[in-house]
Amino acid sequence: MISLKTKPITDLINQKKIVETQDKKIFITEDWRDFSSWKNTLINYRIMVKPMLIFCTMLPWLRIMESDLLWIGFNHLLNHSNNCMIHFLSG
Repeated sequence: MISLKTKPITDLINQKKIVETQDKKIFITEDWRDFSSWKNTLINYRIMVKPMLIFCTMLPWLRIMESDLLWIGFNHLLNHSNNCMIHFLSG
């Protein structure tokens, strides 16, 4: 039986991850961890949820200001931080 923990197999798996990330152009922070335990999974979940929680706390202020430039700037910031296309409509 072949173990997935052997060096040649882990090298192949790591090489595959590098190729996949280059194709998808995914940005992973230094805090991102492999899903080897439930604690690492919770840390990764926190990294994904944190920008949305910050947005929810800022949303009332964005509605009060009613500035299109603020919405455009916030969308630009979200695009860079999440590396995806998220658009929140103003008004």
